[in-house]
Amino acid sequence: MTPKRSQKLIKEAAQRALARLDEMKPHRIAGPIEFEITTKLTSMAHMCTLFPTVERRGPKVVAVRSDCYLEAYRQLLGCLIISGATARGWL
Repeated sequence: MTPKRSQKLIKEAAQRALARLDEMKPHRIAGPIEFEITTKLTSMAHMCTLFPTVERRGPKVVAVRSDCYLEAYRQLLGCLIISGATARGWL
């Protein structure tokens, strides 16, 4: 299939989908949501506990929990960022 043909098919499919937009509902994930992380080092888990919503479950295990998926995901990202910086010796 040529690139032009692929582009045309994608554009047509997108137009069909947009025409049905009012039929579609956003996917909702019911809470509570929990992410558990096992870190490589105990210092990584320790740094995650700087966030008040993080629960320490073991030497290398932390968990974040929220009724809202987006909030739990943000907490997870924060833990991943701070634990990664810790592992690299930046903190």
